[in-house]
Amino acid sequence: MKLKDLLSHNKDAKEKNNESDQPVVCSNCETTYSGNFCPHCGQSKKDLNQPFRILIYDFMGSMFAFDTRFFKTMKDVISAPGSFSANYIDGKRMSYMPPLQFYVFVSFIFFLLLNLKTGSLISETSDKLSKIQTDSTVVDSVKTVQKLDELVYTLKNEPDSLEKKLTNRPKHNKAYAAESLKLLQKAFIKKYNDPKTSSYKKKMLKNAIRLMDYPEMFVSKTLRYFSWSMFFLMPVFAFWLWIFFHKTRKFYLGHLIFSLESLSVTFLIFSVMMAIKLIFPHKTIFPENYLFLIPPLYIWLGLKKFYHRSFWNTTFKFILLSNIFFFTTLLTVSVVFFLSIYL
Repeated sequence: MKLKDLLSHNKDAKEKNNESDQPVVCSNCETTYSGNFCPHCGQSKKDLNQPFRILIYDFMGSMFAFDTRFFKTMKDVISAPGSFSANYIDGKRMSYMPPLQFYVFVSFIFFLLLNLKTGSLISETSDKLSKIQTDSTVVDSVKTVQKLDELVYTLKNEPDSLEKKLTNRPKHNKAYAAESLKLLQKAFIKKYNDPKTSSYKKKMLKNAIRLMDYPEMFVSKTLRYFSWSMFFLMPVFAFWLWIFFHKTRKFYLGHLIFSLESLSVTFLIFSVMMAIKLIFPHKTIFPENYLFLIPPLYIWLGLKKFYHRSFWNTTFKFILLSNIFFFTTLLTVSVVFFLSIYL
């Protein structure tokens, strides 16, 4: 940097500092203060009546600060289970993202990847079933004469074995499943058109029929409801943590933060697994499936670190909590599935 530019830069910096020391009248509460934020209401003195390029610069600066705190939070969350929650509760908060903001960021990535993965599976399955149905139709048409000849031969020479052959006739599993799905849909339509069917059942049948025609829409709606339900589950998980560990952590907020940390890490691990499967869709081995073992181990280590319990005490309560969380989540998923069909 040239000397002239350096002196100019220092001059601008001094002028900026002097400007920040000048008394300012808050436009929100009319309090006079010095600095960048009003001590009474907390509003920034930043003026939004500026050229758009200046606002873009400020926005990019905020994004950079967000990324810095995100990577600091990510580093501590991954390297030391329970340390993020402990540090945040103990007052070391400025270098971390807020736990809820971190969870929202990670869960957004998780549900986005989950939506992409389920969408690709639905598309792939639909293509395979269509191909199987087409191939089966062609094969059946070509072999019609041959099957008739075999049937005539069997009637003449082996009449007793005809029933056995018909009973044990092999079926193509996927083609048979597709045909069964169509028959089920026809049965739903018939039931829907029945005048004796109640309005409640008609609504359920209508949504079920639509689900069979547009599975992507159903999956998208189910995932949306499930993501919302997690905001209900987190306080419930935190409540059970408080029940089991209130002697160590007296107040509920600490348990809620640990619940957010544990769920964020779980979503993070699953996101990595789905990203690998999406990037390499045609691989024949799946070592990433072993990542399923990490969330339980992480939560156990986090419980031991955050609540300062012994090995056996942590293990016993971890097993009880795991069962409670499993059945609570299963109940929630069932409710979400029902709402996805009914609404």
